[in-house]
Amino acid sequence: MKEVDKSLDDIYLFHLDKTYKQYKKFKKDFFKNLDLDLTSDQWIVLKRISEKEGINQKDLADSTFKEPASVTRILDILSRKGYIERRGTLQDRRVFELFLTEAGKAVVDKVIPAALAGRAKGIEGFSAAEVQQLIDLLDRLHHNFSSDTE
Repeated sequence: MKEVDKSLDDIYLFHLDKTYKQYKKFKKDFFKNLDLDLTSDQWIVLKRISEKEGINQKDLADSTFKEPASVTRILDILSRKGYIERRGTLQDRRVFELFLTEAGKAVVDKVIPAALAGRAKGIEGFSAAEVQQLIDLLDRLHHNFSSDTE
């Protein structure tokens, strides 16, 4: 069968898109069930700050694969919620060092056990080797789609 004649059901990108949409729904329900006013993007930023307290906005954007403007908006929201604090100069918001507040640490502590359970659900029935193979394959896809732009 020629590539052009393939059904959507035979195209890997269709399956990737379908899986991602289901995962987005799962994430939305995940935070709702935890009774947290938090989006997945906010969680990713909060989690990264918890891993690297003192990180600056540029490094945060790079390490979470988010646009700097998006990170600025997310940080503004997290700051208003009292989850993070910026420390640094007022002249340039990008050079602030970022830290969790006690409230931010409490959110991370609340989410982690549920996140671990959610991750386990996603790989239910997979062997450790299959999980590693999936990661490797996704990394290769990422690289292939990045090679022309980097």
